[in-house]
Amino acid sequence: VSDGLLVMAIKNDSLTNATENAVLQVREAETNLAQLQDKQKDYSIASPIDGIVTQKNAKPDDIASPSAPMAVVSDAGQFYVDVDIDELYINQISPGQSAEITTQDVSGTTCKGIVQRIDDKGQEKNGVTYYTVRIRLEQPDGLREAMNVDVTIFAGQKENVLLIPVSALKNDTVKLLRDGDTVEARVVTGSKHNDMIEIVSGLSEGEQGLIGGASK
Repeated sequence: VSDGLLVMAIKNDSLTNATENAVLQVREAETNLAQLQDKQKDYSIASPIDGIVTQKNAKPDDIASPSAPMAVVSDAGQFYVDVDIDELYINQISPGQSAEITTQDVSGTTCKGIVQRIDDKGQEKNGVTYYTVRIRLEQPDGLREAMNVDVTIFAGQKENVLLIPVSALKNDTVKLLRDGDTVEARVVTGSKHNDMIEIVSGLSEGEQGLIGGASK
C-alpha cells in the first residue's frame, strides 16, 4: 500500500445520516437564498429608458405605494402625448394608427405621431370612462414639454366619399331642392368627423340641400 490509500472503511449510520441531512439543509438554504435574492430584484427599480429624471417624488424612508410614482423619467430626444379617449370611441383606436398633433399657440405647429399604447384600465370622469392613449411623436420640432395640443387620431380612412354638414341631417332625412321644389330624401349615413357626416346612399353628388333655410 502507499501512503494515503484507503484500506478500510468503518460504517457509522448516525454520522452518515447526519451528513446527508446536513447536505439537504445546505441545498434547502441555497434554494431559499436564491429565492430571496430573486425577490430582492422587485425592490430595485431600474429606468426603462435612457432619459433625464425630471421629477422626484419620494424621499429616503418614505413608504412606497403601488399607485404613487416615485420619480418621472423623461425620454431624452423623444416626445409623447397622452390623450384621454371616451369609452364610446376607444374600440376604434389601436396601436400603430397614425395621428396628427397641433399646438394651441399662435404658431399652430403640426407634427405626426403614432399610437404607441392604450391603457387597459380606464378612469371615470363625470360618469364617463376614459382610457389614456399614448402617442409617440415622430417630428417633435417646435414642441416643448407640457404644451397644450390638439390631437387627431386617424382611426380609418376613406376616399371618394360624399360628405354633408351634420346640421343638414334630421332623423336620417335631408331636405333637397329639386326642380325648384323642396323635397325630403331619406339617406343612409356612415362615418362622422367633426361637423361633417358621410352619406352612403340616398344622395348624389351635386344635389342641393337646405341648411337653415338657405341652399347649400
